[in-house]
Amino acid sequence: MKRPLFFLITSVVATIFLAGCMPGGVKIDQPTSASSTGVMIKISEICLMLTPCANQNVTFARLADNGDILSDELYQAYIMKSNHYYLLNAQPGTYVAVAASYSRGLNVSTTVGNVTGTAKRVFAENILFSEELVRQTQIEITPGKLAVMGSFSFDIEGRMSFAPSAAQFLKAADSIQTHYAKALDPEMESRGATSGIKFYRGVSPTVLNDAGSKQKLLDKAFDHIGAEGWGDLIKAQ
Repeated sequence: MKRPLFFLITSVVATIFLAGCMPGGVKIDQPTSASSTGVMIKISEICLMLTPCANQNVTFARLADNGDILSDELYQAYIMKSNHYYLLNAQPGTYVAVAASYSRGLNVSTTVGNVTGTAKRVFAENILFSEELVRQTQIEITPGKLAVMGSFSFDIEGRMSFAPSAAQFLKAADSIQTHYAKALDPEMESRGATSGIKFYRGVSPTVLNDAGSKQKLLDKAFDHIGAEGWGDLIKAQ
């Protein structure tokens, strides 16, 4: 599903999360023509174990013709099924995956006067991919085909119940993580440790993008989106 990038945490997102709705019901765009394009990636579960989360998505960047890995042309793809993410009806070009995001709720103790209680607080959490990981996702999207980046897993550094401030994230981030974190949230440098918007680092990737692994992903794609008109483009590989 292709859409211009807006930052994850909004009042609408909070309402969706608190209502318990998951993004698996996001409408799948049909191909606009026989030369439509798309890209898919599988990323292992990004949420904390035993901690419900919602609004899982991956941010893709379309690169300029000069091949620079830094770009400001960003799009978000929401999960369709089983940790497979699809960006459909994308413009042809070279793409990389740069971040994975989700929202989760925590019960936080609050005290007003002499009364202590708990309140639900929603956090927007963003995992910025390392330069090594971003470069391994790079792929060309051509008309009439669904491009497959591969299957990825990685370690997540800096994540805890109450994560450090964005400034501390930036101290450990590489230049790619820094660029895309600021692109996701232009105000991130002003966010302290108590902010509901968090940033972590995706590092040490494990990648499966050989021909056999990509074919398995294409078979899954046919199950996920084939009935919405993408079957012929998937078979065109």
